[in-house]
Amino acid sequence: MSEFINLKNNENQSNSLKNLKLSPEEFIKLARKNKIEELSLNDIYISRIKRRYYLIKEEGKEFSLVEISPIIKKYLNEVNELKSIRKFIDHLPIGIYHTDINGKIFEINKYFYKMMELKNNSPDNLNACTFYPDKKDRENIIKKIKSGKLEVLEYQLINKSGKKLWVRDYVIKYRNQFYGVLVDITQEKEYKKKLEKKDMILSTISKGIKKLLTLPYEEDVFSEVIKSLEKVIDADRISILEFSTKNNEVIRRAVHTKRDLTIEEMFPQQNYKFEKCVSKLREKDYLINPEEIYTKNIKKPKTSLILPLKDGDNLWGIFLFENFLKEKEWSEEEIEALKISSDLFRIAILQRKILDKLITQSISDDLTGLHNRRGFFNKANHFLNNFNKKTAFLFFIDFDNLKKINDTFGHMEGDKALKEVSKILRSIFRKKDLIARIGGDEFVVLTDVEKKEDAENLKKRINERIKKINKTLKYPYKLSVSIGVAKYDPDKIKTIDELLIVSDRNMYMEKKNKQKEGEKK
Repeated sequence: MSEFINLKNNENQSNSLKNLKLSPEEFIKLARKNKIEELSLNDIYISRIKRRYYLIKEEGKEFSLVEISPIIKKYLNEVNELKSIRKFIDHLPIGIYHTDINGKIFEINKYFYKMMELKNNSPDNLNACTFYPDKKDRENIIKKIKSGKLEVLEYQLINKSGKKLWVRDYVIKYRNQFYGVLVDITQEKEYKKKLEKKDMILSTISKGIKKLLTLPYEEDVFSEVIKSLEKVIDADRISILEFSTKNNEVIRRAVHTKRDLTIEEMFPQQNYKFEKCVSKLREKDYLINPEEIYTKNIKKPKTSLILPLKDGDNLWGIFLFENFLKEKEWSEEEIEALKISSDLFRIAILQRKILDKLITQSISDDLTGLHNRRGFFNKANHFLNNFNKKTAFLFFIDFDNLKKINDTFGHMEGDKALKEVSKILRSIFRKKDLIARIGGDEFVVLTDVEKKEDAENLKKRINERIKKINKTLKYPYKLSVSIGVAKYDPDKIKTIDELLIVSDRNMYMEKKNKQKEGEKK
């Protein structure tokens, strides 16, 4: 409560107080300095009596003293409250600012100083425009918030040391001044970028693996996955290797290399020593820079990464990523994505093998192991659709006396003769040529030899091999075949059915000629 004292009978005290007379302006200044509430009274005095402050108002010859300690207390409480709020704001992990439209900073909290690496604790002479990598960035941001409505913006700032920061700005415009809260989202952006990288790797590789499941296992399915990997993984050489489960030797591989590698780097020797890291790969999900796999004949990369392909403890292959031009630091997200990809690839290969086994059974001849009629047409149509050479030849081969062998010696002997013919065809034609048994005694071979002379030579070799078999094996019957050959010309013959008709016709012509020659004898 305020305390009023009449100083009429205390002349000495009143004289001393008169000497302390202040003008309103001086009192306001002193009040501010001493945390006293502003008052605009005329002829004001101030005095301190026994550690208490008084306001003295002259009223004629009398003086009234008003104890202002309660006023000071109230003011200090407000100040302390404001200080607590300020302290709280300073310790928030966000930057708080107040600027004008030209970037002049009026007030910022301590975290803003820390975030922007500012040494001076006063916002004087600071301008927000200096924090933007490009002046146009701030101009574009101001355009967005000139409406006066609250906006949430994301953009980059550059601090005093030159480090770029991503910030999320919750800002409001009031009377051409900006009040905002900055949240440092640099780590969030980097993490999001890493996750996007991980998702991109998984998405791209998944597409390659999905395509893998649509291709026959005999085709280069590993290359389809390699094509996917090289799109998203920064490596100078990417390899997928399949091991023999017996001796850990590489039995199958697919490799992608960059053009600016040396010949030695692009075409490495085949003598990696994987057996030295097999035990480690059975226990670990990946190995970084496993030097033990490189021999003296192989140039070591600057960095490498191996991920195992395994079923339980059975290691049957690896992903191998190598960098020769510069060192690569593998991120956790990349490794995690590749671990998932290797598992997907492993499962896809297993499914592909099972599916391929079922497909092989459906398109294979049980007796000879050659393609059956269905398998031949599937493969032949694929062959012609992807044909990029000048010409090819189809051989139509008919077993001349199979019915006689079956009737005379039994079907088991006839089956034995059919197996012998299929063995002869396998020995003469290449692995990539399409050999099939399309009927009881009918065989066909589609080969991409281009010259007629080569086709005639193959036909000659078949007949010579049969003659040799007849002499050496001494069957109770003679093996004999009639062969018709048709040339595939894309301009004249469009389908495999047309090619079969021509080769079949040529085969019958040869068979009739044989019969005529036999009648003459």
